[in-house]
Amino acid sequence: MSVTRAALATTATATATVAIALLTPAAAYATPVDSPLKLTLSDISHNEVARGRNVQTLTLTVTNPSDSAQEYTGLVFGIPSGPSPILGSQILFKAAPLTAPATDVTSSQEDRSALIKFFPHGGKAVNDFSVPAKGSISWKITFGFGQGYPLNDDGIRLAFDNGRGSETVDFDVPPAQADGKVTGVFGSKATVAPGKPGRTSYEIDNGAGGKFDVPLRTLVSVVDPVPGLGVEVLSNGHWVEARTAGSRQWTLPEIPKGFSQGQKYRYDLRFTVPSAPGTGKARDVGVRILTNLAEGNTTPIVDTEGTLHYDPRQAAVGTPSPSTTATASATATPSPTATTTAANTPAANAAGTGQLAETGSGDTGLLAAGLGAVLAGAGAITAAVARRRRNTAA
Repeated sequence: MSVTRAALATTATATATVAIALLTPAAAYATPVDSPLKLTLSDISHNEVARGRNVQTLTLTVTNPSDSAQEYTGLVFGIPSGPSPILGSQILFKAAPLTAPATDVTSSQEDRSALIKFFPHGGKAVNDFSVPAKGSISWKITFGFGQGYPLNDDGIRLAFDNGRGSETVDFDVPPAQADGKVTGVFGSKATVAPGKPGRTSYEIDNGAGGKFDVPLRTLVSVVDPVPGLGVEVLSNGHWVEARTAGSRQWTLPEIPKGFSQGQKYRYDLRFTVPSAPGTGKARDVGVRILTNLAEGNTTPIVDTEGTLHYDPRQAAVGTPSPSTTATASATATPSPTATTTAANTPAANAAGTGQLAETGSGDTGLLAAGLGAVLAGAGAITAAVARRRRNTAA
């Protein structure tokens, strides 16, 4: 594997109720930006590996060319190559000292990536190593893919923080997958009023390689209070109420595991308000839809925005619509389709499309709750790294 030096931008990330609680912000670990330390990755192995079998190894050397001792933070990001976010428990990472002091390792996650920290034995994860003036310390690093590493991620990038960016190395795991993204399309802007539901759609397109080996969960949020607003999903000819997930938030029925490259899932949605006329002016209301893994690292994979028009004064109009049951059940799931309708119409394209292109980050404007960790400072590393291209025919 070739080693590349990359300056990785910092980012601030916020997630809704679908987000998990991070153990510790990476900024708390980051090597100082003015550190003169130099990191070198050498003796990189080229072993054949698989999930749960065999490992790769390399030597990490931290050199201090300055005239005074310097602190080194053993911080590494494991950035997955593919659409599925990962957990620290889905990889193996060991740091065996060669000339460094005895070392402990802990792993968690930061956004869509694994977050690895190694530190002096018996200390705390926030403790640093001291690199002597004009000296160096080194470790033998062992890395492996866990049995539960996502099937549609075909590799990982290990990014070792040096305070000004990172030193990186890429490892593959078969089978190779096609490059691509998972995207979402919110349908045409609907108008909801007393006695008049507003109908639209949301469609997820799996343009990434492989298939998801866990279900996908989708959260619908609106930014402005709309008295009595509800969301319904069309299932088997009946409108069923989406489950309430929080203030102005609803979860749609899960997409079962096995959602594969080239498949699309379409939700027909209907926004409703009580039949009695309300007060105030007609207005547009922002809608945000996030899709994430239903288990494991639930950092959003798709982030889509759209608009709903609300008119509180409109009189009840229309004819009876399909019946509504109490709540959406596990059977109220749409089916994968080969084609789409709303995504290909001018109205749908104008209404709003979006994606979280394998970064796990997004704008915070429409989220009601759940602030993620903030990576602050030029030395912090983010998981927003574009995956490298692979020739899958090789």
